[in-house]
Amino acid sequence: MKMILRIATLCGLYLFINSPLHAAEKEYPTIQSQLTILCWDDEIELSYPGYDGDEAIIAPMQARSAPIEYSGPNRILLSRIIENVAPELPPMSHPAAEVIIPPSYAQALIILIPQNQSGAPYPYRPIVVNDSLEHFPKQSLRFLNFTEHQLAGQLGAKQFKIEPKSEAVSKPDKTLGSKHLVPFRIVRRIAGQDTWRPVKSTAFSMPPYARILVLILEDPQAPDLRFVILKELSNLSEALPEEAGTVERD
Repeated sequence: MKMILRIATLCGLYLFINSPLHAAEKEYPTIQSQLTILCWDDEIELSYPGYDGDEAIIAPMQARSAPIEYSGPNRILLSRIIENVAPELPPMSHPAAEVIIPPSYAQALIILIPQNQSGAPYPYRPIVVNDSLEHFPKQSLRFLNFTEHQLAGQLGAKQFKIEPKSEAVSKPDKTLGSKHLVPFRIVRRIAGQDTWRPVKSTAFSMPPYARILVLILEDPQAPDLRFVILKELSNLSEALPEEAGTVERD
C-alpha cells in the first residue's frame, strides 16, 4: 500500500511540474534583420515589445514602410496603436499579428493581410518574404502561390511556371520605351486536364529598380492575383501603374 501511495505521489509531482503553468516558456532564436512592413487594407501604426525608436512605425497601405533595424527574438508580436477617443488619454495598443522571421532572413518584408478565419487570435495574418536582392532581384516579378493551382505565363518573351504552393521569380529580357513596359500574361491549368485557362493579361512598367510581388491567393472560383509594387525609398517619386496593388481576377 505504501509503495502504491509513493508511486501515485511521484506521478502527481511529475504532472504538476510538467503542467502548462510550470512549463518553461519557449525560447526563440535571436536575429538581426532589416524589416519593412506593408498593410493590405489600411495604413496603420504599429509597435512591438522593446521598440524604442524615435519615429512611429507606420505600415502604409500596399506600400513599403521605412526600414526598421530589428534585433531580438525571431517571434515578434506586433501591436496596433490607436488614438484614444479622449484626447487627454494615451493611445491604446491592441495585438495585431504574431510574426515569425526565419533566422536566415537578413532582410524581411512583412505583409499584413486581414484574417478571413473566424476565431483567429489576431486580426491580421502575416506573410513574411525574404527581401534580399539575392532572392528578390530588382526589375523582377516574384510569385508566391498559396493555392493548389499550377500556373504558367510570360513576362515579355520570358516564360515561367509556378507549381502549387511554391514560389517563382521572373525577369524580363527587355523593356519597351521610356516607361519600360513589359507585357504580362498568366494562365492556370485546369485540374485533371491538359488545358489552360487565362487568368490575367496586362503590361507593367518595370524600370531597373522595380520589384513587383504577385500574391496568388485561394479563391472559390479561380486564383485571386494581387499585385504589389515595392517602391524603393529613393524612387518614391517615380510613377508606376496604378493597377498594381489592386485585386485582379477573371
